[in-house]
Formats: sequence, C-alpha cells, structure tokens
Amino acid sequence: MIGMCEESDVESPPVVGRQETVDALIVKSARPDFVAVRRGFVQQVRGSALLPGPLHLLVGHHDERGLDLYLLTRLLASHTPFEAQRPAGVWARALGLSGPSGPAAVSRAWRRLADLRLVSRDRRGRTACVRVLLEDGSGKPFVQCGAGGDPYFKIPLEYWRNGWYRKLHLPAKAMLLVALSLPDDFYLPTKMAEPWYGVSADTAQRGLANLQERGILRRTGSRKSAPRAAQGWTMEYRYQLMPPFRLHRAVPQGPDVHP
Repeated sequence: MIGMCEESDVESPPVVGRQETVDALIVKSARPDFVAVRRGFVQQVRGSALLPGPLHLLVGHHDERGLDLYLLTRLLASHTPFEAQRPAGVWARALGLSGPSGPAAVSRAWRRLADLRLVSRDRRGRTACVRVLLEDGSGKPFVQCGAGGDPYFKIPLEYWRNGWYRKLHLPAKAMLLVALSLPDDFYLPTKMAEPWYGVSADTAQRGLANLQERGILRRTGSRKSAPRAAQGWTMEYRYQLMPPFRLHRAVPQGPDVHP
C-alpha cells in the first residue's frame, strides 16, 4: 500500500548497553572521582565491641543485586536531599537485567534495601524516588560524609568506569569494601572475618583471592614466632590495595577497626 514503509526501511532502535547506562549515571552524579561511604556499612564500633555492618546481611543472603543497586544509588544520590530517581528500566539495565521482568526485580531489590533501613522509597508519579539513609542501618537521615566526624572510605569512580562491578563476584566486592575501609598494609586473618565483619572465613578467602587474581590486591607474607606451633613459627599475611583503589584510603578518623 502507498504510504507504508517496507520492513527493511524501518530503523531498529539504538541498543544501549549496561556499561553505557552506568557511564550515564556517573555523568549525572557530577562526582569528581569517588563515592564516600561510612565505615559503619562494613563494621561498627560499640564501646569496646566490634560489630558487623549491614554489608554482611547482603553477603549472607547472597544479594549481589542488592549490593550493586545500593552502590549505584549512593553514586547517583550525590547532593542534598540525597535522592535518586530514574525509571525502573534504567536501573534494570544498569544491573544487567533484561526483559520485562527486570523492573520487578529492581523493585524487589529496593524492598530488601528498605528492610535493611539503608534506603527509603516513595513515588513521584509513576517513578520510584529512593532516598539513601545512614549506612549503619539505623534508619537515620543521611548526611554528607565527614560532617559528623564518622570514619569513611572512598570508592573510586573507576570501580564503575572500568567495569569492576561486572568483573568481581560478590565475595570479592565485599572484601574490596572491607579493604578500602582499612589502612594501607593491613592485617586480616580470614578466621577473624566472621567476628569482625560477619563474613565467613571461606567467603573472605575467596574474595581476597579473587582480588589478588585481578591485580587489585597484593599479599605479602612473613614468618612470625609461634612457640605453640609444631614448627615454632607461623605465616602472617598483610595486604595492600593497588591503584586506583590504593589512592582512596580510609579517612583516618575514629577508633581502630581491629582489636
């Protein structure tokens, strides 16, 4: 029929990929080079006791999608009132979800984060508006890192720009956040990962190994005297983050994170 286009004349819509979507969120955030996160997200100090932060709940429930969504929200919610508002399809694409079930999966992830009191949600028309809360899971309103003197660490934007959010598995992402919260050349025996961070020794070992394989973390060992050991010595391992992560060390405020 006259006036109808042949099928071959109709252009396909442009395909926007996951990395392109994440890159657009970085630009929209207008952040210079990092995202600051309070150390209470990975570990909290109550008097003389060390308690795991909300990170261990995400790891314990194998909720990698929830962690990815939370960090993306922190990336985008860069200014007062610390809100992030994007169509569910954008969030789904940034998480690598495709198909009609993507937005529903995003909504479920928001609900899990809200249950952990890391975010609150309301609706602005047909779009969910998410406001970040304090990282400790207290449900208190978020304030800019550094404002209250709480110790915090920095996630470089290269984590997203260079696709580390895609290349690392959940244990490695968790241990990267732990490593960023510690001073350079830190000591972290995997048997202490559970009491200090709520992460099992096996998960910590796999995460640290993955970071070493990727060239993000360097491990050095030295022999230490151990009179009760059969051989009279034991190996002590220390870790150093490599650039660009090494350039964003924890801000040295607050009490020590290890006893």
